[in-house]
Amino acid sequence: MSFVVKAAKGQSILVDRGRVHAQAAGLSQGGALDEYSYLWANRLLGNPANAAALEITLGPLTLVATANTTIAITGAHIPVQVNQRILSPWSSTTIKAGDKITVGFYQGQGTRLYLAVKHGFEAPNFFQSRSCVVREQLGGHAQGAPLAVGHTLNFTASSPQPKRTTPVALQKLPAPQQLLRFIPSYQFASFEQAERERFCRITYQLSPQMDRMGFRLQGEAIAVPATNITSEGIALGSIQLDAQGQPIVLLSDRQNIGGYSKIGVVYRVDLGLLAQCAPGHTIQFSQGSLEEAWQLQQQREHFFNT
Repeated sequence: MSFVVKAAKGQSILVDRGRVHAQAAGLSQGGALDEYSYLWANRLLGNPANAAALEITLGPLTLVATANTTIAITGAHIPVQVNQRILSPWSSTTIKAGDKITVGFYQGQGTRLYLAVKHGFEAPNFFQSRSCVVREQLGGHAQGAPLAVGHTLNFTASSPQPKRTTPVALQKLPAPQQLLRFIPSYQFASFEQAERERFCRITYQLSPQMDRMGFRLQGEAIAVPATNITSEGIALGSIQLDAQGQPIVLLSDRQNIGGYSKIGVVYRVDLGLLAQCAPGHTIQFSQGSLEEAWQLQQQREHFFNT
């Protein structure tokens, strides 16, 4: 039982919550860039929180089902049709053998659509994850390859499930000017106080130089401290300042170690909103605390695991 890929452009890959314990082995974490939308897609189907789902960036994509199942779509408001019937965003729907699922193209409201299937997609479990990391050519359904015409995505057939929809108030996409909270950490104390304060006043724009490894921002330059930094582990959401004083937020497919100055780490609960932004989107940073970031993440874990 599978979906057969009939058309594929952009980048569509299998993701879960990533290889969270594999960085010591030199592997990228990988996993869904917008964790919140990914988790909701599985929740709508009653799947385990770590079930493999599709992350579809910008679209388009066409799949044909060979068996009955139920799917859910969340994240970007990219049009999705089943046999020319338009699906509601952030909801589930039943699929019959022979049905054609057509994912359209980016419409300006989010860049990443998540498509989950009942019981999750089947793929080799490599270092406790099914996530595809294209840069490292590992994981996913075809050893690190994104979906291409002729590929198959296997799943276990299931009987129809009741239609479910995420409450509108809980459907999250970026604000026109998205605020990102961060934990002051790494070399934060090495930056001059005036530069730390100015960092939180600058309105940045998202650069076209962006991928699953990191998003580069453009704005007024920050004076970077002239210190020699031994290469160190890079946390998810680290805010690295390049030699020109421009920030790069490092994401799921980031490198494991690095030696650039880092002013802090974006709250994990805010990273999905950044992941849904397109080039030109405006971003501002706000200094928060480790305690708040931890509490918010624990609330998310409790919600999606109960």
